[in-house]
Amino acid sequence: HHPIAPCLSSGVYQRQEFRRMVQEASDPSSFYLFAISCFNVSHMLVLFFDLHTFASVSPIGKVARASKRQLRNLARLVVRECQANDVDVSANICKLVLNEVFMELLGVVHRDWMLLSQAGAKTSLIDFPKALRKGYDVNSSFWERPCDSLGDLKMS
Repeated sequence: HHPIAPCLSSGVYQRQEFRRMVQEASDPSSFYLFAISCFNVSHMLVLFFDLHTFASVSPIGKVARASKRQLRNLARLVVRECQANDVDVSANICKLVLNEVFMELLGVVHRDWMLLSQAGAKTSLIDFPKALRKGYDVNSSFWERPCDSLGDLKMS
């Protein structure tokens, strides 16, 4: 049981962009295990934001956890979304924000892998950590600055 799994609402799986990624990943030329990618992306987020309660290893090796500034920027987004929805901080708003962060990061990793696998060079699953690392770098860089709303949550 993955710690972020309860955070991801079934709404994520109904979204058109998610279904599009599943369809693209089903192309045999992409050598792509999309479900494993979803797990890896959610696991990266759990480790980055230090949302785990047990020892765990990153799917891309030793990487830095979120700094206080990055955590503050995530918390700021959650608070702003609560204000925008005129509610106190709640698990539902936290889930909403994490769902959006997950979808953005998944999109980054997905696009990078699809570009790698279609670039003409011989690519295999052994190369997949490159796409995950790109996602990590984009996510880490994104949270260096404040994000005012979910509408501004664009990592690509």
